[in-house]
Amino acid sequence: MKISVIVPVYNVEAYLQQCLDSILYQSLRDIEVICINDGSTDSSLEILEEYQKKDSRVKIFAQSNRGLANARNRGLEKAKGEYVIFIDSDDYFVRDAFEMLYKASQENQADFTLFKLLNFDDKTGETSPINYFDMPFLKRFDGEVFSHHDVGERLFNISVTAPGKLFKREFIGNLRFPEDLLFEDTPFVLETIFKAQKMYFIDEYLYMRRIHKDSITQSRYSRFSDCIIIFNMMADITRKYGEYEMYKEKLFSQKSANTYTRFMQVDEEYKSDFYDKIKKDFTSKRAEFENTLDFNKVKPRSRHIFYCALNSNDYHDFIELVESFNNKTGISLFSRVFKKLLKKI
Repeated sequence: MKISVIVPVYNVEAYLQQCLDSILYQSLRDIEVICINDGSTDSSLEILEEYQKKDSRVKIFAQSNRGLANARNRGLEKAKGEYVIFIDSDDYFVRDAFEMLYKASQENQADFTLFKLLNFDDKTGETSPINYFDMPFLKRFDGEVFSHHDVGERLFNISVTAPGKLFKREFIGNLRFPEDLLFEDTPFVLETIFKAQKMYFIDEYLYMRRIHKDSITQSRYSRFSDCIIIFNMMADITRKYGEYEMYKEKLFSQKSANTYTRFMQVDEEYKSDFYDKIKKDFTSKRAEFENTLDFNKVKPRSRHIFYCALNSNDYHDFIELVESFNNKTGISLFSRVFKKLLKKI
C-alpha cells in the first residue's frame, strides 16, 4: 500500500462527501483511507458507512470525542501505507495530487514532501493565496532535496499545518501530536523539520483549504493561551536536536510577539487568565533569558512585550504599555499582524 490518508471526522456532514470523493477518485489507487469518527453527533458516521460499503479502501474507527490530535494519533497507529498524509475533513485534494506526491517522494527519497495549500471561501468559492502556505522562500530548492540546515532561520516560516506534507511512515516512527492542546500541529511538524535529512518541495497547490464560519469558534479562543505551552515545546525540540543556541533569539522574538497577538485576539472574558499565564511563564524564564540571550539580536518590540508583561499590574496595564510602544513606533497591530494571523487559522 502506497499511501495512508488519515481523515479525522467531527460533525462535517456538509463537507465530508467532497473530501472523500477527492481522495477516492485520485489517479493513484493504491491507498487506504483511515477515517477516525471523533464522536460526531450529525450524520457524518452514516456518510462514512455509505462510502465504506462502496469502497473497501475506506476504514472507519469510531471513538468518543477526544480531539483532533488524538484522532490523528489513532490514525497513525492504524496506518499501514508506505507514506502518510493528513487532511481535515472539510477540505479536499486536487486531482492527481497523490500520484505527483508519491512520484516525487520516491524519486528523491524524501523523508517528507511539502506542497502548497490554497484557501477558498466556502460561500463564494473565491480563492486567496496566502504567503504562509505558499512558502516562496523554498522555490530556490526547486528539483532538489534540502534539510533545515539549508533553510536557516526561515525554517520557522515553513507552514506547520499537518496537511500540506506527505510523510514517509517509517520516518514518523513514534512521533505523535501532543493531545489536549490547541496549535498541536506546530511541535509535530517542527520536529519533523529538524529530524528530516531530506525534504522536498512541490510548488503546486495540491490541497484546497476551506474557510467558513465554523473555522474559528469561541471554544478555540478560550484555549489560545495554549500557545505558551507550544512555544516552550518548540524550544525543547531545538534543544533535543542541538540547535537551541542557533535559534534562541529567533524563538524568543516569535514567542513574545505571537503570544501577544494571540492574547489580543481573545474575547475580554479570557484576557485576565491569559495574561496571568503570560506573566507567570515570562517571570519563570526571566533569569534564563537575561543570562543567555543576546538582546541585540532580539526584535525591539518582542523585548518590549516581554518586559511589559513582567512590569504590568494587570492585563489592562499590559495592553496600555504595549500599545503605547506600538503607537510610538508606528506599528498598527490590528492592520498588520492581527489580520495576517487570522488568515492562517
